[in-house]
Amino acid sequence: STSTIKLDICVIASAQCSLDDAVERGQFRRDLYFRLNVLTLKLPPLRNQSDRIVPLFTRFTAAAARELGVPVPDVCPLLH
Repeated sequence: STSTIKLDICVIASAQCSLDDAVERGQFRRDLYFRLNVLTLKLPPLRNQSDRIVPLFTRFTAAAARELGVPVPDVCPLLH
């Protein structure tokens, strides 16, 4: 189409491999990479940060409970 539609969107993309390398190998479109690559955050996998799992679980559980208007469930003491 040749008509323009204005959008206000936010795209969050994640990849399990280096998109830089994929672009160089011709496995990922260079133009799309440069459109997506406004901000790059490299986070270590959660499997390498096991001490953060329970606090994250507790935080997300509390947020979901607040949103749903229900009490925060007790966390099993074995998780602490």
